[in-house]
Amino acid sequence: FDNNLLDQKKLYEVTVKYNLTGQTIANGKYLLSGEAQTSTSGKSQIWTAYRSDPKTGLPIGKPVTIKLTDNSQAIRRESRNYKRIKSGLFRGEFVEKIEFLSDIEVVGAKEEEEDGGSSANMLEGKSVLVLEKGLMDLQEYMYQRDRVGLSSRAMR
Repeated sequence: FDNNLLDQKKLYEVTVKYNLTGQTIANGKYLLSGEAQTSTSGKSQIWTAYRSDPKTGLPIGKPVTIKLTDNSQAIRRESRNYKRIKSGLFRGEFVEKIEFLSDIEVVGAKEEEEDGGSSANMLEGKSVLVLEKGLMDLQEYMYQRDRVGLSSRAMR
């Protein structure tokens, strides 16, 4: 955040309201929020984030989902799959892919971890898939349906 444009009280209020971590991705383009969840495979971290206003550094717009991983080949493949889905029969049925970034830079909030590293360094250099934030993930949806599979009608 540009402290010249915001007073400390406003900065604190925004940080609390959006549960910001103080870490940014892609040279400040995205502001990480809350705590990361681990993907079902255990190979990715899934964050909620907000786009950052280029002038003020404040969060703007709706939240997005950020998927971070060391496995750039797998996330690149996932990115291509989102592109195929968007142009195929299922257009509009899935969340939109916003962008794919490789070898990202993470800035800010370098809290010391138990192993002596820092939380920002643990994210540095990973590949990122930025997605529109859906209402819930598939696992949560299936739980709400008592783990009953989806018929073709329920998938629409």
